[in-house]
Amino acid sequence: MVARESCDRLTGIKAVAIDLDGVVYEGARLVPGADRAVERLRHLGKKVFFLTNNSGKSRLDLVDKLSRLNVKAGLEEVFTSGYGAGVFLRERRATGVLVLGSLGLKRELTDLGLRVSDDVRNPYLVIGLDQEFNYEKIAQGLRAALAGSVLVACNRDSNFPIEDGEFLPGCGAMVAAVEAAAGRSVDHVIGKPEPFLLEVISRRHKLVPGQIAVIGDVLEADIAMANSFGSPSIFIDRKRGGDKNGASIIPDFVAQSLEDAVQLFVVKEG
Repeated sequence: MVARESCDRLTGIKAVAIDLDGVVYEGARLVPGADRAVERLRHLGKKVFFLTNNSGKSRLDLVDKLSRLNVKAGLEEVFTSGYGAGVFLRERRATGVLVLGSLGLKRELTDLGLRVSDDVRNPYLVIGLDQEFNYEKIAQGLRAALAGSVLVACNRDSNFPIEDGEFLPGCGAMVAAVEAAAGRSVDHVIGKPEPFLLEVISRRHKLVPGQIAVIGDVLEADIAMANSFGSPSIFIDRKRGGDKNGASIIPDFVAQSLEDAVQLFVVKEG
């Protein structure tokens, strides 16, 4: 573990926001020791939240997945970029939403009381991860943009990790296709590195940024979000050599795994 010199930012931490893909699991496999690490945090009295840019699954889907991997999580502890998009739209009192995304995303938005339909004249268009994305959906997005819909992207992740060091295209690929067709950028981005999900946690649990530590394995997403919000950050350096793409983004601490990161809290508590 490596800490930024003279950094004592873990004092007073009440909650820990943990990235899922690459930190808790990789595809369908649990990262070794991640289940024990989460339980250790709870034993230390920390509130635990799970943050993911994956909008393809609903929160309920992810609670079920975590349970299968022996990681306990309540629905209120899981924050996806899709759920964040729903919270954002509900706060804006959206009256209708067109969704380019998975059934899980549509279900998440519907469960929040939003009216989801295929009408391209809906006031809002939400773009999420969609493994059935195709030309017709790009055309739908274009028609919605030309009709004046507010364009909301769940996130701009270009890809995400699965088993055996492989990657799959992320939501950012869908967002880029619609932007290219429409000739303009989306109006709002909800997921990391934007701090919106941390803002929601902060409001709901009456926490200030310095009381929420962020643990993640992507400098440009997890650590950039923490830095933007003013929260202490722990970078999981799975490559053991740093993420050269995000070299200008500096975490407060570096650890080799979630289990390793939790030891930082043990030291502070001691």
